[in-house]
Order: sequence, then C-alpha cells, then structure tokens
Amino acid sequence: MPLRNAAVEAPPAARQDEPVVEASAPIPVWAWISTASGKSFEARARALRWTARQAFVEYQDPAGRVGNAWLWASAVRRR
Repeated sequence: MPLRNAAVEAPPAARQDEPVVEASAPIPVWAWISTASGKSFEARARALRWTARQAFVEYQDPAGRVGNAWLWASAVRRR
C-alpha cells in the first residue's frame, strides 16, 4: 500500500509499558482509519491485539488493499 494511503498510527509511546493482550482469534470490528493524505474512512477490520488505550487492527481500504495499524481504542468498535 502506498504510504500516502496507509493509516496514521497512534503514537507508540502511548502504549509503551502497557500490557498487550493477544486475541486468541481475530475480533471483527469497525475501525476509523485516517490516512497520511488526509482522508478518513470507516473500515471493516479485525482486532489482533490491544492495550488499554490502543488496538492493533488489520483493515481493508476502499480500494481493497489490506493494511494494519495501531489505532486509538476510541476509533475501534466491535461489529
């Protein structure tokens, strides 16, 4: 995926020293993705791991490309 279309991630420092929970199976979620080019969209995604404040998701963009990113927990909700 071109970098301009990739998700802007939540800062790594905000999850530093927090325990990371690994999903035993991917959890279907909706995720708000903001890209480096300034576009935003809600995507069908799968939560693969999370902390108290962030979630790591795998998502599909409107063009059908698959990406992944750490997002703020408030940008992710279960489907």
